[in-house]
Amino acid sequence: MFISPRVVIGLFLLASLLLAGSYGMILMLPLRVQELGGDARDVGTLQSIVGVVAVTTILISGRISDRIGQIRALGLAALLIAAGLFVYDWVDEIGPMAWVASIVYGFGWGLYFAFKLAVLARMTTPESRFRVYALLSVAVMLGFGLWPVWGAAVTRATGSVSAAFLISAALCLLGGLIYQTLRGPIRSLSGSVAKTDALTWTGLRAVVTSRALLPIALTFTTACVFSGLNAFQAIFAQTRGLDFAWFFSAYTAAAVVFRLLLSPHFTPANAWWMTLALYAIMTASVLTFAISGNNLALYILVGVGFGLGYGVSSPIVQTLGANQAPPNVVAQSLQLLVIAHLIGVFGFPILAGQMFVLTNEMSVIVVIVSFCCVATIGAVYGWRRDGAQRSAPISDIKQGEIS
Repeated sequence: MFISPRVVIGLFLLASLLLAGSYGMILMLPLRVQELGGDARDVGTLQSIVGVVAVTTILISGRISDRIGQIRALGLAALLIAAGLFVYDWVDEIGPMAWVASIVYGFGWGLYFAFKLAVLARMTTPESRFRVYALLSVAVMLGFGLWPVWGAAVTRATGSVSAAFLISAALCLLGGLIYQTLRGPIRSLSGSVAKTDALTWTGLRAVVTSRALLPIALTFTTACVFSGLNAFQAIFAQTRGLDFAWFFSAYTAAAVVFRLLLSPHFTPANAWWMTLALYAIMTASVLTFAISGNNLALYILVGVGFGLGYGVSSPIVQTLGANQAPPNVVAQSLQLLVIAHLIGVFGFPILAGQMFVLTNEMSVIVVIVSFCCVATIGAVYGWRRDGAQRSAPISDIKQGEIS
């Protein structure tokens, strides 16, 4: 039975939203740890396990998909994430089984991160990929942002976070089921496939010597900006007498709205100069944050600007990471891009936290601004290198294996 490509992509995005929502439940993990008698150190330990396992899984994810296929790998990701949530709910103390839950949860997330972009790349052309990746980022952001909201409501209604974890796990399994029903339609939309998704030395060399290296490097740089501004926003706001909810609300709303409004205008020809303009807005937003003090209007404006600058540029750079890689190593390029993102997100707060203790808040902001400037310079280089009318090779990129 023929299914419209738009329907296939729409269902894929729905499944991705359901899995992203399950990741949003990590924000409710502190409540579950508190119920079990744990403290902030236990939360940090469990979340660190998730991060380390996720990055490690991405490194070996290609070998897994070579054996079972990318779609089945996404189905396995849904199963593992749901299992992790079930175990979080089942344990009655912080101990080895809670660590096991984090390992299983992180394994599932590593697979999800590794292949959600790669599978969409198989179904799209370099031109349409900009819009589809932007829509994927919207789905992921909505899932990540909405799940803790309704999860908190369920927790207040039931008096325990247990129901929220169980419902999220069930929705995650539904997402995995949707992925599996799409195996045939995605196969029909995919052309020739690469021989392997594994991250080998040959594939690694092909990626780092290609134009895809710059989007990967920019992904790491801006991930440091994102994590630095977001991970410590509660502290920033507290020292200024502000409510950090204003920043996150403005950021989320701006990122979603501007991604939807601007994504139809993304093309290979304008990708780099749009990235440059958005990075300039991101830099201006962080600079404004540095001098805004306790001005609430400016604080909200910073959130809007960061949502536009970072939030909209992110899916463009992800698309460049796919489009500018050699066609036979697109999956490997996207794996490296995700690894770069996670290292920035999980790694930079460690450095920034030490700077907070040893110096002061402004020194952290200066480092964040420096990363913004580096990213902007990188976008200038990409624009000059590829030309204003030539930012990505025009070739259908098909890779992976469905089985």
